Amino acid sequence: YNPRYKGRPSFKEKVGIISKTDELLNLTLEEGTHHSNHEFLSFLESCIETLPKTWYLKRIRADRGFFDQKNFSYCEDNGIEYVIKAKMQNGVKKIIDYVNENPDQYPWVKIDNTFSVTEIRVPLKSWDRERRFVLIKKSLPKSNKNGQLLFEEFTYEYQAIVTNVEYLTAEEVFNDYNQRCNIENKIDELKEGFAFDQNTQINRKCNELYLLIKMIAFNLNNWFKRTFLPESMHHHEIKTIRRIFYKIAGNICGSGWYKHIRFAPNKLLKKTITHLRKALTDFRKKVVLN
Repeated sequence: YNPRYKGRPSFKEKVGIISKTDELLNLTLEEGTHHSNHEFLSFLESCIETLPKTWYLKRIRADRGFFDQKNFSYCEDNGIEYVIKAKMQNGVKKIIDYVNENPDQYPWVKIDNTFSVTEIRVPLKSWDRERRFVLIKKSLPKSNKNGQLLFEEFTYEYQAIVTNVEYLTAEEVFNDYNQRCNIENKIDELKEGFAFDQNTQINRKCNELYLLIKMIAFNLNNWFKRTFLPESMHHHEIKTIRRIFYKIAGNICGSGWYKHIRFAPNKLLKKTITHLRKALTDFRKKVVLN
C-alpha cells in the first residue's frame, strides 16, 4: 500500500533486533502486498546464520503477524523459545469465553489495577498439538453517552500470548513480551531517525542496498553511544544525540596550525566530551595496544 500515491508499487521492511543491545541483526525488503509472515522462517534462519559462531538464539518475541503453527513447530523442533502474540481469531475468542465460564479452574491473577492474567493449555482446531496460552485481561472504565468515564463500572479487553517457555509464570511471560515495547521504539527510531520507511531509489535492489547502508549507520551509532558516551545517554535516540552532540553551533577560531572550534558555554556538552575522551583512551588501551 502506497499511502501517498495509491496504486503505485510499495515496499515493506522486516527487521530482526537483538534485545538488550538493540543491534539490528538482519533485514529484508519485501513487496508491500506481502503479509508480515511471508517467508518468515527463511528470514529467521538468515538471522541465526548472521550471529557469531559462539552465540545461539535463545528466544524470539514477535507480534500477532507471526502467529502461525509452522513458526511454533520450527522453534520447538530447534530448541528455540518463543513468546508470540496471538491473533484474536474465533478460536482464541472461544478459549477466552471458556476460561471466563470456568473461573474456579482458570482463576485470573491480578497484576495491578489494570491487568490480570491466567493460562490454559489447548490446541486450536488446525493444530497438531496443544500449546500454552497466557491470557491477559485489561480493565477499562466504561463511559456514558456524554463520554464521561464511569470508574465504578468496567469493561474488559483481552489479549493472548502463545509460548513454549515453561519455567516462567503467566505474569512473567506477560512482562517478557512487553519488552517488545522497547523494540517498537527502535523501529520508530529507524523510521524517524534513519528514514527506514522512505524507499526513494529507482528499483527494489537499489532500495535494498540503501537500507543496508542505513542499517550500518544505525548499528555504528548504537555501538558508538554504548561504548563512548555517558551511560545516561545510552537510551537516547538519534534525534536527541544529534541535538546534544552532533548539531552544535561553533566558531572556527585561530589561524595557521592553531585552528580550533570554540563553542558557547554548554555544561552537558563539556561533560559529554570529557567522558568521550576518557572512554577513547580506555578503548585504545584495551583494544589497540593489545
